[in-house]
Amino acid sequence: MPDPIEWMLVNDRFGDKKIGAVAFIGDVPAVVIGFFDDYDADRDGRVSAAEWVAGRLFPVSLAGTATLAVVSRAREQAILCIADGGSPERAAALSRMQASQFQSVGLSMALDGVFRTYMAPGISMAGSAIGTHIGAGAIKTFLIKKGMEQVAKAAFEAAVQERR
Repeated sequence: MPDPIEWMLVNDRFGDKKIGAVAFIGDVPAVVIGFFDDYDADRDGRVSAAEWVAGRLFPVSLAGTATLAVVSRAREQAILCIADGGSPERAAALSRMQASQFQSVGLSMALDGVFRTYMAPGISMAGSAIGTHIGAGAIKTFLIKKGMEQVAKAAFEAAVQERR
């Protein structure tokens, strides 16, 4: 019979809020769930207008940061629980998962930064030139620029995926 799924609730550093949960099958973490959005800076369960604007103005994508925060805190909790009879195997598995997720989120942020810094401005200027040349209005020019950025970003991500 397979091992049952056991859930571990994860508290924030101050212990007053539940920020997520980790499901274990045996001593292996199988599922990580964050109870807050990537853009929810104060982790109150809702993204305010200020958090939404700040998240969108941030130069790189915040995708995956909520789950990374849950895994990091779960690792700390598991290490602290070893003294109380907790499983060292779970702490080690969470450490490996946290390292892997940290690398994944960091790489995604770095690639997003490279695209936004080096490629997006040129694509935006080309889109503006095309929109102006065909005589489109401001809204159509904006849509052309954004459409070209989306296509270029998809091509960039596909090219990066092939290299991994």
